[in-house]
Amino acid sequence: MNRFAYLICAILLFTSACKQPIELEGIVLELEPPTYAQLGNFLINDTCKVIVFFSPECPLSENYTLNINNLKAKYANRSIKLIGVVSGTSYSKEEIKSFTQKYKLQFELFREPKGELAEVLDATITPECYVLNEYNDVVYHGAIDNWAIDLGKKRIKATEHYLDDAIQHVLNNKKLNTSFVEAVGCYIE
Repeated sequence: MNRFAYLICAILLFTSACKQPIELEGIVLELEPPTYAQLGNFLINDTCKVIVFFSPECPLSENYTLNINNLKAKYANRSIKLIGVVSGTSYSKEEIKSFTQKYKLQFELFREPKGELAEVLDATITPECYVLNEYNDVVYHGAIDNWAIDLGKKRIKATEHYLDDAIQHVLNNKKLNTSFVEAVGCYIE
């Protein structure tokens, strides 16, 4: 009986720790031309917040820009904020601007030279997405869909659309069955 009580306590402790809102105040992102956004203020009025980490030189980041553009268009009239983030100092403002233009991004792509947001969210891969509800609880993070199986190995067509499903669940105030699917891609440098 004692082990059962410890197990229940451990589960409750783990699930309560996972539900802590992410603190976004004080994280500053750069947008071209030199505009800065306090992330907490930028995302304050949205029911659903989507943050996708990209790397301008990662082939999977390049491939997934179309998916994210399509999601941006699909949810254009809903209470959702969808942004991209390039974390770290590996890429210049010019490289990020070139990436934005080359792939005709329909969402804002921010530069985050200090890596604070990646650290707070524990982001390690590009592309990797995070879906937050109106209280800044991370309800889903990981892969955008199941198209990429491994580096260099892809399905013909995605059969699971994790990011889209998570957005729909948040907008419809429903609980998500899957809160994490490991992302495949390039490491954040």
